[in-house]
Amino acid sequence: MPYARPSAEASTSKAPQSPSTGTSPQFPKRTYRRHPKKDPNAPEKWRSAYQLFRDDVNRELFGRDVPFAEMSKIHSKRWAGLDDDARELYFQRSKEDKDEYAKLMAVYERTPEFKQYE
Repeated sequence: MPYARPSAEASTSKAPQSPSTGTSPQFPKRTYRRHPKKDPNAPEKWRSAYQLFRDDVNRELFGRDVPFAEMSKIHSKRWAGLDDDARELYFQRSKEDKDEYAKLMAVYERTPEFKQYE
């Protein structure tokens, strides 16, 4: 079936109507909910295994003029090619970081700075 152009009487305005304008009851406009600001006194969050791996690769590539997109490709290719034993070391370091973060957070949650932040 060929495309039939709508008649001029069907639409009175020349501006395109999109779902984000709220013209259609089918697509109500989403309201933005603000997220709480990060507590500056809180301990730094733990790093994932991939983040730790990426940091090691970045140290190796430091000083070279590698664009961000190329560096991301290098990270992903090396991570994909990493053997299970080497990858497990990064997961273990990540778990240690996470445990340390949990200890620091438990101590921090008892401080007056945390009570003020809440």
